Amino acid sequence: MTTSSTTPAHRPPAREWKRTGQRHLSALAIAEDAAFVREHGGHSHATDSGVAMRLELSNERLEKALERAQRYRSRTAETRAGPELEAS
Repeated sequence: MTTSSTTPAHRPPAREWKRTGQRHLSALAIAEDAAFVREHGGHSHATDSGVAMRLELSNERLEKALERAQRYRSRTAETRAGPELEAS
């Protein structure tokens, strides 16, 4: 069985198609960028709204990313501490 180069997976995008300009960043990457802007970008006293504006993100996206990054970090810390707690 041969596959054609015109199958949906291999078809080129339509002429009218354009990138949305949005980029996918993980919550951890956004949180790291926000921390960098605060520490090194001269925005140490900026609100989350100010940092979001500087990163060209919506306030909601920054807040959600910070929440997710915090949850991820706490889960990672619990996982790392788990074996140590069992050993004692």
